Amino acid sequence: MQDRANPFEGAPPSRWGREALPEATAAIRYNRWTDDRWVLDGYMAMLRSGGLEFGLGRSGSTTWRRSPEQDEMRVFFLTTIVGRIWVALGLYAEVLDRFPIDGRCQITLGLRDSQRAVLGNVAAGWAEPDRTFPGDEMPRCPTRTCSSFGRC
Repeated sequence: MQDRANPFEGAPPSRWGREALPEATAAIRYNRWTDDRWVLDGYMAMLRSGGLEFGLGRSGSTTWRRSPEQDEMRVFFLTTIVGRIWVALGLYAEVLDRFPIDGRCQITLGLRDSQRAVLGNVAAGWAEPDRTFPGDEMPRCPTRTCSSFGRC
C-alpha cells in the first residue's frame, strides 16, 4: 500500500492516503474527511474477496463558482482520475501475479453528482473552467450519475 509512481511525467507520486486501517474484510489506506471513522476523503481498499476499490474524494473533483452571481459548478479532474485508474490497475496486476484469482473481472467507474458538471485538467491547451470567460457556456454532463462498465 505504499505510494506509487505517477504515470504522467513530472507529476507527484500517487498517494492513496496517510493512514492505514486493517479490517476483517479489507486493508485500507485513506485520508479522513472528518473525525468520523468512516467518513473518508480518499481511499484505496484491497478487499479480502480479491477486489480493489478506491475513491478520490476532493482530489478527483471539486465545486466552485466563477463569480458570486453564478451557480456553483462541479468539476471533475480528468487526468487525475485517469492517472489513478492507471496506477490502480498496475497495482492490481501485481496482486494477481502474487495471488491468482480465478474468474472474470469487472471495472466500474462512477462519477457522483455529475449533473451539469464539467471536465477540467484534461490536457495542455484545454480551457479550464476557472479560466474561461464568464459568458462562455461550457459543455455540461446531462445526467446525475455517470457510470462506465468494462468486463474482461
